[in-house]
Amino acid sequence: MDWVTAGWECYERGDRRGALQCWEAAVQVHPRWGEVWNNLCLVWDEVGDSERAIGAGEAAVQHLGTAIAWNSLGLAWLHCETLPALTYALGCFAQALALQPNYGKAHLNQGHSLLLLGRGQEAKASFGRAIAHLPNDANVHVSYAQGLLALGEWAEAWREYEWRWRLPEAAVCPSGAPRWQGEPTDRLLVWGEQGYGDILQFARYQALLPTVDWWLPPALVPLLGGVPDTEPPLPSSYQIPLLSLPMVLGHPPIPPAPYLPLPAPLPLAGRTKIGVVWATGSRDRPDHRRLYRRKSCPLSALAPLWNLSYTFYSLQVGTDALTDPCPPLQDLAPQLTDFAQTARAIAALDAVIAVDTATAHLAGALGRPLYLLLPYHADWRWATDDLVQQWYPTAMPIRQPCPGDWPGAIARLVQALG
Repeated sequence: MDWVTAGWECYERGDRRGALQCWEAAVQVHPRWGEVWNNLCLVWDEVGDSERAIGAGEAAVQHLGTAIAWNSLGLAWLHCETLPALTYALGCFAQALALQPNYGKAHLNQGHSLLLLGRGQEAKASFGRAIAHLPNDANVHVSYAQGLLALGEWAEAWREYEWRWRLPEAAVCPSGAPRWQGEPTDRLLVWGEQGYGDILQFARYQALLPTVDWWLPPALVPLLGGVPDTEPPLPSSYQIPLLSLPMVLGHPPIPPAPYLPLPAPLPLAGRTKIGVVWATGSRDRPDHRRLYRRKSCPLSALAPLWNLSYTFYSLQVGTDALTDPCPPLQDLAPQLTDFAQTARAIAALDAVIAVDTATAHLAGALGRPLYLLLPYHADWRWATDDLVQQWYPTAMPIRQPCPGDWPGAIARLVQALG
């Protein structure tokens, strides 16, 4: 049997485990087959097994020794996200670039490593070199845009971010109306192209627009209005995706929070009431799974909070919602059927503790006190404490002292809560 061909057949139909089994069989027969070790490195990394990915990557470097092999090993280290691992990753990308200075993907991955290390200007330079070698690669331009956003270089960032429309996973415009470029209009279709958190964060730009007709995921319609994206949008003269508004509007100052009205609160018992969210959402792609691991805090790490004299309510929904009692945490998930209901719960609380997820944006948009639990490598929108305050003045960022250190972050949170 041709194990390599069988592996590619498995991979192309989405069977990653089958591909790994085939390629593992191939290197058992031909242990010096560097190209197959490189395949194993990339796919073990894709399925989240860093240890095996690094082992395969080291074998690929040993037996293949090319810039591609060094880049693959660097990616495996990069996705570990510890400080030593990021240093190893940079070394791998340097080796790749020493062998092939025009290797755009190695420049790109070097930029990602530097960005995670908080070396924003160096990351910007690496992304710029990646663009020079891969001028038509949308992923490179979007990465450059995210680096610029972390630096607060808004004008160029929003222009570069328009490259997202060339990505394979780009959203599809729901309307045949022309794209709005700032022309006078009485009504404008604004559609939510990305996740719940992005929509809630950028809904603030509605205040700078004429009458808006929203086209949104159903869970947001009771809160923001408009038409659910399970139905055709309303007819409109113009349309625009939500995250293109800052560019079209000329990157104005960030509209201040609060920008959503506080609804009638849910009737909740307790004196000082605090809501808690510990996990993010989507895990359907490898990059989403990595973000989930980075941004989500284990429920067990929150245990020191339960010793404080507060009434705690769970606002966690989805697959990480409570399945068993967790005293003294009281579960509100059955009542949180949409974001309007979650807003009512937040209105009844004295504060919210949340990881980087949609509920954090909602609390900030409502102007409620927010303790924002952030990983060491935070998303661009939380790159600095000053930037957090620009988005949400009522938010207090609580950051991990080092990558993965949620106990350290919770210790800081306990101190902040007094």
